[in-house]
Amino acid sequence: MRAGDPAEPYPTVCTDDDAVDAARLSVERRLPALLVLDRDGRPYAIVGERTRTAGAISAARLMEHFLDQP
Repeated sequence: MRAGDPAEPYPTVCTDDDAVDAARLSVERRLPALLVLDRDGRPYAIVGERTRTAGAISAARLMEHFLDQP
């Protein structure tokens, strides 16, 4: 083991994973960011807390818009 090696594997999500499940993982584990992997298991993106929060707010506003429609 080297000093740069993590003590335990960092949780990841895949580009095919459900966004709600990814958000739940982030909250339950209190992660500062989500590491998103592509289908081949390679790093695809890092989604930080600000991005997740903005996305959740946008999704909530979109749902409110559609629910308020006749």
